[in-house]
Amino acid sequence: GTASDSAPLKVSVLLSRFDSLETDPFFKEVFRHIETELFEQHCVLNHVLFARDLMDSSFWDSGSTSGLIILGRCPQSLLPRLKSHYRNIVGIGRNPTEYEIDEIVCDGVTAARTAMEYLISLGHRKIAYIGDCSSETRFTGYHESLISHKIPFHFQNVHPTAQTEPEGYLVMRSIMESPDKPTAIFCANDVTALGVLRAYHEFPQAEYQPSVISIDNIEAAQDTNPLLTTINIPKEDMGRLAVALLISRIRGKHTENVRLEVPCRLVVRESCYLIK
Repeated sequence: GTASDSAPLKVSVLLSRFDSLETDPFFKEVFRHIETELFEQHCVLNHVLFARDLMDSSFWDSGSTSGLIILGRCPQSLLPRLKSHYRNIVGIGRNPTEYEIDEIVCDGVTAARTAMEYLISLGHRKIAYIGDCSSETRFTGYHESLISHKIPFHFQNVHPTAQTEPEGYLVMRSIMESPDKPTAIFCANDVTALGVLRAYHEFPQAEYQPSVISIDNIEAAQDTNPLLTTINIPKEDMGRLAVALLISRIRGKHTENVRLEVPCRLVVRESCYLIK
């Protein structure tokens, strides 16, 4: 029978890295597509959980929940606890697990390498990275690209952050004050790049115009100055496929943990320049 003949499936969503959807526009957009698809499949959005709720399992209310969709990389230590609590889980993100749960992935290594290949094709060799560095696929892709092009890896070009707009802003301020500036800046996500561009506009330096590239292609990236060159991740496909995979899992239509990978692609706008 279809979902409508019986009680509707109740699905909870967990934002694993941040305490608000406002902090993470990428997952806010994915979340919107999940909501639309749940509605179209006659499912109910039960609870939206945030990173801070994970400390307290009483929030997890699995009794009433048919399944859980995890947005973003979940701390490794938490997955077993979540799996013992929720029978049906689908993850969405850029860092695949070792087939521990069903997941929809747009591989962060590939996205990062796509961004780096573009910068390197424009002649850049001194490329900064702003983003998470701890077992983060986007940092891996940055590092691998340097190696494959025989470009030396310098720690001073790596700026570990939690990938938020204010942190992008602060790192860019410090880059602009350093004597040895990178010619290009690769941000792990668009929201970091928004902070970088804001710092650059507030303190313009006539002789310094770095290329800026990032990953996600959120809506706000289409309205920056200059327009942001980024790697598109198909947020609508990821959100809708996650709901389809979760329903398949709940109905027992598949038993192995499945990983569906969607492609990323380069969106060239105005924020990257050829090295003269």
